[in-house]
Amino acid sequence: MAEEQPEAVAHHYSHAEMPLEAFHFWRKAGQMAFERSALRESEALYRQSLEMLALVEKTPETLALAVDVRVEMRMVYAMLGEVRDALPVLQVADTI
Repeated sequence: MAEEQPEAVAHHYSHAEMPLEAFHFWRKAGQMAFERSALRESEALYRQSLEMLALVEKTPETLALAVDVRVEMRMVYAMLGEVRDALPVLQVADTI
């Protein structure tokens, strides 16, 4: 189920207050949405992953994950033709 429906698993982890685990599944769901060109859905799922990541302790590993997700989101905005929307996302990544 986790591989086929990561969003459902992410919901379960989110409700169980397990944000790091939820993060990984929200991110996977965002990647899968991007792969099938569901760009708005991908953006929303990536944002959800970042919301979960904001709830965990900041470590070098979690900060690197935050940068990685923002770089992935850049591609979503590029495909949507909304490069201006990518700038704030990347500026945050630049400060991490």
